[in-house]
Amino acid sequence: MAVTYPRLWLKHWRARQALTNYPLYDVPHKAAERTLPEEQARENFDYFMRVKLDRLVFFQSWLRNNFRVNASLDAGGAQSVDRWVDDYGGGLIGDEWGRSSIFDSYQPTWIRRYAGCNVMVDLGIFMGEFMILKRPKLYWEMYQGHQIEPATF
Repeated sequence: MAVTYPRLWLKHWRARQALTNYPLYDVPHKAAERTLPEEQARENFDYFMRVKLDRLVFFQSWLRNNFRVNASLDAGGAQSVDRWVDDYGGGLIGDEWGRSSIFDSYQPTWIRRYAGCNVMVDLGIFMGEFMILKRPKLYWEMYQGHQIEPATF
């Protein structure tokens, strides 16, 4: 059983309450992308590219409406999101054993008690877009392994 610091219990509860009706990140192929044939992994990546900006806008609005956080893509916004994660992030997903496998299998479906997984994806989108704005040579790309790690190809 997870232990929550008493000062964070209410904040974690608020985070879970705010997850009601959070949009599902619904890739077409629900398996670890590294295990999928390249065509299916590409379809999942294409889905990500199609929805990432809409999800970013929703995430920013969700933070503003539920937590009064201005998640702008500048240093102040990044610091505000960082503080929000420190306070509320622990309430998004549980820490039961094996929970990280949900990000490989997309199972169980990311709704109700698992809805925080959708926020985790959107938090990654926020961080990625922030870094791209700061370093324009960066861009989103599907990871296809690396030559120094042949097993990743």
